Amino acid sequence: MIIQCPACQKKYQLPAGAAPENRKFSITCPGCKHSFIVDPTTPENKKQIAGEEGNIASRGNELKKHILETVKSLPPVPEILAKAQKVIKDPDSSADDIANVIETDPAMATRVLKLSNSAYYNLIRPVSSIRHACMILGQGNLLSLITVISTSKMLGKNLDGYGINSGALLKHSLAVATCSQIIAKRKAPDLENDAFTAGLLHDSGKIILDEYLKSIKEEFHSKMNSENMTFLMAEQSILGFDHSGIAYDFCKIWNIPEIQAHAIKFHHYPSLSGQNELAYILHLSDYIAKKIGFATTATDRETYPIEKETLEVLDLTQDDIAELEERTIESATAIIQGLSG
Repeated sequence: MIIQCPACQKKYQLPAGAAPENRKFSITCPGCKHSFIVDPTTPENKKQIAGEEGNIASRGNELKKHILETVKSLPPVPEILAKAQKVIKDPDSSADDIANVIETDPAMATRVLKLSNSAYYNLIRPVSSIRHACMILGQGNLLSLITVISTSKMLGKNLDGYGINSGALLKHSLAVATCSQIIAKRKAPDLENDAFTAGLLHDSGKIILDEYLKSIKEEFHSKMNSENMTFLMAEQSILGFDHSGIAYDFCKIWNIPEIQAHAIKFHHYPSLSGQNELAYILHLSDYIAKKIGFATTATDRETYPIEKETLEVLDLTQDDIAELEERTIESATAIIQGLSG
């Protein structure tokens, strides 16, 4: 659905199918930060949803399908990650089972031990073996570690189409992952491990789109520079979809749980997620990561406002935000150092 902000008059497109068709909803303009109400039930918007948006969505879906079929930067699911996911889904699995999986890959085992003993986990006594790490950290944290190690090379790439330097996306993703985990641990403990993985992969769609955007780099950056668009708005304007939408498809290919994939799809517009708490957690964490210096580019910092109901949904205050900023800096720095040290 194409929306025009009444304050700055800029137009941008919501992801196809994201806007509820039968009720009003509030949204915040990514450009001028003005919050306003959208009514999809007006005759004009109904016509748009049925007509123009359908055409855009159709073109966008065809392009998305083509990109997913031809992109070279989308790696297959690492074998060890797939095995670990399968073990952890089994309710009868044990710490020994996940240890057996990790120990089949000596390089992975070495990095898991190194990260387990990093400042991020701040263990009183260092772990000396994978089995010891499994017992101390638990299966959920071990899966998070395997995911970080499996995706660090992919997330650390230089993205020429976006103008994102090598390592910037990885650092941003780790900051969002750690912040999301901190929020979830406090507000929704059952989502703690989901929050970390979803935070790590929330911008994975940019890796997929970058190869295509290189070929239209001038047009893409012109949208952002001359028309003052964000990455998200420029993607929607040119492609008919955005990086969060294609990331959803990426997550399905990688067998990422639906709760994480859905939150990633709506992390820029959590109010459209059907009250998905994890989407709100990612949304706030993305904002905080950029605000404290973990943005992917200089122009990307603080360009996406918090949707106004986010703090209410998560039962947080501005004072809590300050605390989250401090803890995220500490946690993200520790895990980044653990990966690189």
